Parts: sequence; structure tokens; C-alpha cells
Amino acid sequence: IGVVYRSRITHSLEADFKLYPVTGDKITADAYGVVTLPDSWDIGYNHKFDKKTRLELKATRTNWSTYDTLNISLSNHSVPNVLPSDVNSAKNWESGWRYAIGLEHNLSDKYTVMAGFAFDESSIPSDGGDFMVPTGLRRTYSIGARYNDKKQTVAVALGWMDVGTLDFAGHPEKGDAYSSAHAYDSFTKIASVSYQRKF
Repeated sequence: IGVVYRSRITHSLEADFKLYPVTGDKITADAYGVVTLPDSWDIGYNHKFDKKTRLELKATRTNWSTYDTLNISLSNHSVPNVLPSDVNSAKNWESGWRYAIGLEHNLSDKYTVMAGFAFDESSIPSDGGDFMVPTGLRRTYSIGARYNDKKQTVAVALGWMDVGTLDFAGHPEKGDAYSSAHAYDSFTKIASVSYQRKF
């Protein structure tokens, strides 16, 4: 049984903003923004049935509520009074849970097969969503295999994520070009290869 805490991480970004209007000269400005990635808690349990078969259970609580706004500041305009000094976008994401189960079975001393399933709650609020990460409830199915000897380990895995549907409301009074949005039939394919060698 184990518990892991990962702290929040604050990212700041500086960029050169350039706008090429259909009429008029190019507009440039300095852009600056700050985003705080959430902290999270992991709770895991590992059970070994025998020398060949092992089961892992894991629950993760991610505090996505820290992602409340995405604010970009613009300064040093090449054409004054054309661009706003601040472009603020409310996000209001919600904290959520992820539940995962994994099974590992040793076919021999060198070969192992693996399978897993994970369920993620959606963190995007229904009252004003976000097209940057259009995900609803996510279900991830995965299989894999591993080879290991005394010096090296090679593992391959394939996953399929059913992103599901997502519905959220827009706010035209705040500048949205839509009153509601609906995403459906979204999925993601995942492939991974890892290699470890002992020296």
C-alpha cells in the first residue's frame, strides 16, 4: 500500500504576438501568461497472489480546480489601442478522480503479459466548457508484454481510450460564438515502447 503526493507546478510563458490583418500593417506585442498545473494524490495497493500473478489498484485525485482562468497580458503594442491589454478566459475546471486496475502475469522467468483498465472523471464544467481538451468520461483499455533478463528489460503496450461524449453550454453574452457544444465518438490510440538496461 502506498500514498504519493505531487505538488502544484506554476508555468509562466513569454511570447512574441504577431497579427496579420487583411487591411493595415502587421501588429506585434509582447505576450505573457501564467498557468498553475494541479497538485494530486495517488493511493495504490499491490497484491501478489503467487510468484506469477500480481494485481495493482490505484486511485488518483487531481485538483484541477486550480485551473480556474487562463489570462494573457499583451504589452508594447506596435499599434497602440488596437489590442486589449488583457485577454482573460475563465476555465473553472473541477477536481476529479481516476481509478485504475492492472494485472500482470509471468509466463516464465523472462516473459510477462499485462492488462489494465482505467476510468477518468471529466474535469470540464458543463456550464461553460473548454475546446482545448475536449474530453468527457474516459475509459482506457490496455494490453502489453515484457521481456527481461539479468541485464535488460523491453516492454511494449497498446491502449485504446474511449473519450466518450461531452456536452457543455456556451455564453454568447461573454463572447462565445455558440450557445451549446456537443462532442461524440472521440477516441485515442496509445502505443508505448520502453527499454531499460543495467550497467
